[in-house]
Amino acid sequence: MGTEKKYTPKDYMSAYLKMNGVLSLKRAAWKKEEAELKDKMAKIVHLLQTHMVESGDLDQLKLTGVGIAFYKTVSFLNITDWDAVIEHVKKNDLFHVLGKKLAKTAVIEIIEATKAPFPGAELGSKRELKINKR
Repeated sequence: MGTEKKYTPKDYMSAYLKMNGVLSLKRAAWKKEEAELKDKMAKIVHLLQTHMVESGDLDQLKLTGVGIAFYKTVSFLNITDWDAVIEHVKKNDLFHVLGKKLAKTAVIEIIEATKAPFPGAELGSKRELKINKR
């Protein structure tokens, strides 16, 4: 009846690699465009901040039909001395402040070096099909 094309693994792999190449190009183009936009936005923020300071150190700037610019205090936390943090956590039983994640590579190195499991953690793996251009 019909002359439907029978696809081969070579066809599938070629199509996959072509799509992967397109994705890579689009991702790179977007990263460049994103960086340019973020740079322009940062410059606009600076200009608005300058205007707000020069206009009497305003806390906010409302522009009808456009929007509002305002200051908001944002908290952040930087670790300056990890050893001091760990010592304080241990001494004061503050383990709840730590995130529940281990450094996978370091744990694997410990398991391989000691030939023993890491208590409370299970190392797993799964098989995935990866396709690369040669």
